Amino acid sequence: MTATLLPTFGRDIEVRLGNVRPGHMVYLRRRVLVALIAVALIVLVAIAAGTVLADRGTVPASSPTIRPAPAAAQVAAQAPESLYVVQAGDTLWAIAEGHHGSSSVSGYLDRLIERNGGTHLQIGQALTLP
Repeated sequence: MTATLLPTFGRDIEVRLGNVRPGHMVYLRRRVLVALIAVALIVLVAIAAGTVLADRGTVPASSPTIRPAPAAAQVAAQAPESLYVVQAGDTLWAIAEGHHGSSSVSGYLDRLIERNGGTHLQIGQALTLP
C-alpha cells in the first residue's frame, strides 16, 4: 500500500504503510543484544550454582573435616565436666563464648561439639561442658 502526499513545496513524498522491513543493521543489533542477554543469564546461573554447591549443608566451619579435632589426651586433661541446659535462642557459639574460660572460643566449641555428639540443639537439652 503506497500513498503520495503533495506538500506545498511542489515535491512528491512517498509514504509506505505496512510491510516495511527493518534493515540488516537492525537484525544484527537484535542478535547481539540477545547474545549478550544469554551470556549474562549463563553467568548468573553459574554464580548461583557455585554458591549453592559451596554451601555443603549443615557442616559447621569447626567440624573435623576442616580443622582437625584435638587429641583425646588434650580433651581428657581439661577441667571436670559440668552440665548446661539449653534455653530458647541459645547457639553453640554463644554457649562456648560464655564458658570458654582461658581457652580459645573455637577450641572450646570443637570440644563442646565432640562431647555432645554434634551440633544439633533442642530446648531443655543437657549439654556436657568440657
